[in-house]
Amino acid sequence: AGGLLGGDSAFVKMEGGVSYYHPIWKSIIGHVRGGAGYVTEGGGGKLPIYERFFLGGIDSVRGFKYGRISPIDPNSEDDDRVGGNYMGFMQLETIFPLLKNMGLNGVIFLDMGNCWDDGNDYDNQTTRMSVGPGIRWLSPMGPLRIEWGFNITKEEDDDTSNWEFRMGGSF
Repeated sequence: AGGLLGGDSAFVKMEGGVSYYHPIWKSIIGHVRGGAGYVTEGGGGKLPIYERFFLGGIDSVRGFKYGRISPIDPNSEDDDRVGGNYMGFMQLETIFPLLKNMGLNGVIFLDMGNCWDDGNDYDNQTTRMSVGPGIRWLSPMGPLRIEWGFNITKEEDDDTSNWEFRMGGSF
């Protein structure tokens, strides 16, 4: 924002995502979902921290709390997360019926992703990953999800696992 609107933020942000469902066998469905993004300051303005990328949680890498996958401020004693200028993630899921007539499905997943300050910082050895099971119900109130992600690339300050819950659909 700037000019007539005031403010001192000037940046360019690009994000994209894909989602693909494919039948595997009978009522078993494979699902691949991924996303990538880039953000940079522009025109001498400041890039607000809330416009940087933070991953973790049900929409990116389950098994990590939202915002835990992010570059860390090197000058911080508390390992403050500052967000990245680049991000990428992928979710691989197998969805299968548990009680078909009730709309109750099970899911097993593998998620992976990370955020970086610089595109040259990418190293697949630092990709964060999680696996886990979940239950999805097409309830009369709308879709409900409860999923448990186990962190398989745990670092010192990470939790071992994380529960995720959502009411409503994913976008």
